[in-house]
Amino acid sequence: MSLGLRNITSILLSIYDNLSKGNIDRMLSFFSEDAVLEWGPFTFKGRDDLKKWSLDLRQMFPQISFKLNEPKVQENKASHGFVISITASNGRRGLIHVLAQYEFENSRIKHAKIDILEGTLVVRKQELPSE
Repeated sequence: MSLGLRNITSILLSIYDNLSKGNIDRMLSFFSEDAVLEWGPFTFKGRDDLKKWSLDLRQMFPQISFKLNEPKVQENKASHGFVISITASNGRRGLIHVLAQYEFENSRIKHAKIDILEGTLVVRKQELPSE
């Protein structure tokens, strides 16, 4: 049974909004207990592993935000591209372009595969134009 574009979009927006705000437990509530996350070359299994990954990510990038493209939905699967804006703990800023694929089960993510695309731009803080 398909969750539909509106529900999947809402779930994905909630995940990345909560991750950017550091609401890790709320973010994890959108994943099944045994969810698998493939993040680039790394694989994380289960909510405990996902929690460690998200805490490490937030420590490495204390300021992080996500700009999501509208997902394409088919049955219980969805995919979309998005851009991650980061500021590292050393002040370096950057953009990471990714392509994500998800499989849902009972309105939760069962499997997520996040491919980091080539061409990531990272520049020093003082090199960025003022916002």
